[in-house]
Amino acid sequence: EQFYELKFEHNNVPVEGSESKGIYLTGNNHSDDLFMYIYKNIGQDLNLEKNTTYEMDIRFSLATNVPAGMAGIGGSPGESVYVKAGVIGQEPSATEDDNGYLRMNFDKGNQGSEGKELATLGTISKDDGSEDTSYAFKEFSTTVTVETDDEGNAYLVIGTDSGFEGLSFIYIDDIMINYSVK
Repeated sequence: EQFYELKFEHNNVPVEGSESKGIYLTGNNHSDDLFMYIYKNIGQDLNLEKNTTYEMDIRFSLATNVPAGMAGIGGSPGESVYVKAGVIGQEPSATEDDNGYLRMNFDKGNQGSEGKELATLGTISKDDGSEDTSYAFKEFSTTVTVETDDEGNAYLVIGTDSGFEGLSFIYIDDIMINYSVK
């Protein structure tokens, strides 16, 4: 964690005119492949039925300070940091492989490519046209299908998959989920 300068906090979102608290994530990508994420067991919160397939609409805001079109090491600090989200039927975890790399226990895809369980929704570059480093909100949404486990668990996962070799700073806010049995 120290090498990658990973940090997670519940903090004020620094978007002008906003009085919101969001989930702050930061990390320094030294490996050209850093996945930072948050997750929550929504199955328990939503009292989902066990072994049941649900369709879920996920919406959230992401505050970013990265202007579009910037160059960087390994890729752009905006266009090479991909936003991903999904709901999975098992608790997310990472295990070390034989080469010393951490691998997720679900298919998130790699950088801009989607996985079986996480959709690639866009990037962290600002789309408001501003070239300064003030924070602005971007809206993201996706619809996914998930089957709960034998205890009714399902885990919301939101994160970034970075090809940019440097520090990234984001805030995740206003997460909303609508769901129905499929």
